[in-house]
Amino acid sequence: LTFSVPGYSQDELEISVHNHQITISGKASDEKNESEDEKEGVKWLHQGISKNGFSVNFSLEHRITIQQATLDKGLLTLQFIYEIPEQEKPQKIPIGVQNESGCVLEHNAA
Repeated sequence: LTFSVPGYSQDELEISVHNHQITISGKASDEKNESEDEKEGVKWLHQGISKNGFSVNFSLEHRITIQQATLDKGLLTLQFIYEIPEQEKPQKIPIGVQNESGCVLEHNAA
């Protein structure tokens, strides 16, 4: 699962899981940047993409767990593991052949 989160740093993003609900949220730290710019006398006319806080929720099936999350070039990628219990995995059953006398039949080449 990949989210586009341009301009957000790792410290501004949070991922949490509770009761099979995953929540991804971001809190922008623009307030600090604006006050620093004001102190330095910088006035922005246009800043491109604005960073607003957000929160996204998803329901996960009970067998899905998050393996890892990575942030690279504005893309937050979550990797999941789908765990299948052994009793639900496909099984191959060997087939044995036995004649009535219990003897093994052999075929002689003619």
